[in-house]
Amino acid sequence: MGSSLISRTTLLHDPDMAFSSAEDLSTILLQVKARLVSEGPLTHALRPESFSQVEVRIGTGMLVGILLFFSFVLMHELFVGAGGKPLLARRDGSNSTLLQLGFLIGWFVPFVTKSLSIPISLDYALAMGESATASGVMIGTMPVGALVGTLLGKRFTNEQDWDQRHARKVFVCCYGLNVCFMPAIALLIQSSVGWSVEAKRMVFWLVVYLTFVANVLGGMIMIPWCTMWNLVTPHDDKTFWSMLAQCSKNCGFIAGPICFAILSRFVRGSYASDAVSPISMMSWVHMGMFFVQATELATVAAILPTQIPDVSPQASEDKCNAKDALQDVEPESLSEDAREQIVWNMVYYAYERCFSISAIEVATIMLLE
Repeated sequence: MGSSLISRTTLLHDPDMAFSSAEDLSTILLQVKARLVSEGPLTHALRPESFSQVEVRIGTGMLVGILLFFSFVLMHELFVGAGGKPLLARRDGSNSTLLQLGFLIGWFVPFVTKSLSIPISLDYALAMGESATASGVMIGTMPVGALVGTLLGKRFTNEQDWDQRHARKVFVCCYGLNVCFMPAIALLIQSSVGWSVEAKRMVFWLVVYLTFVANVLGGMIMIPWCTMWNLVTPHDDKTFWSMLAQCSKNCGFIAGPICFAILSRFVRGSYASDAVSPISMMSWVHMGMFFVQATELATVAAILPTQIPDVSPQASEDKCNAKDALQDVEPESLSEDAREQIVWNMVYYAYERCFSISAIEVATIMLLE
């Protein structure tokens, strides 16, 4: 072992001794490439039976809790539909810090749920008899479904003739159905732990389809959600709350893997010395998604008002434009130091943005690996 280490060190520090000519180097590179091609990817040798078969089942008590949750939400919405006020909403529907926090929660949770399944997606796909590419397809259906849902949800509301009660109903119904999919998918995945490989593959693609449908339903609320925020938020506060919304998205993406680590520790419980089956873990991931989304649904449904102050979008825009015209300052009228500071601020922002996006991409790749 020592001689091998010495020879490797010698090769590293003395390239002339390692390769007598460029042809030798080319030959070695071709041999390495041929070996990599013959061996296949790192996951090539992994089979469904290579993973743990320890199963942690979803208990009956948890299912009863899910039914009670939906019962309470249904009773609350029946109360609101009969003319009552949502529990935490203002009677006049005006803007408030609590309402804005509800919007921030709405931006935070989707990114938590999307990144929550990333750490286990590869092992789950392999345990179900699929390839590493299939795990990427499963993750990719989420944003695609949300995009399709956003396009479909545009028809549900009209900003020029805004109906707040109808928009709130769209949110509760579409997002409520999205939440319902999570425990259903979790039970479906859990039931497939002991099935044959062929059956597991069918379940895998059925789950991909159900995930797509669930994200379509979740995406349908985006246009009503954004329009509602635009109408409720005062023009002077939009920059501030927009920045917090972006921070909520980034924090949600970071919090997903952290929540998975906590969930994994909770699920393993008495099986701390053994690895839990990736299939069973994925079912619990969907249960985790359910609890996060259920918390959002209950909170936002209690905060969103059924009416908002009657403000014409065109009149509001004209008022904002007139105010901006009075406050508009040309860069040329600023001092030389102020103009220089503006340029440096733009440079700092450009660097920070590139580094942040690169860090998120690298973190995603590391999680998938």
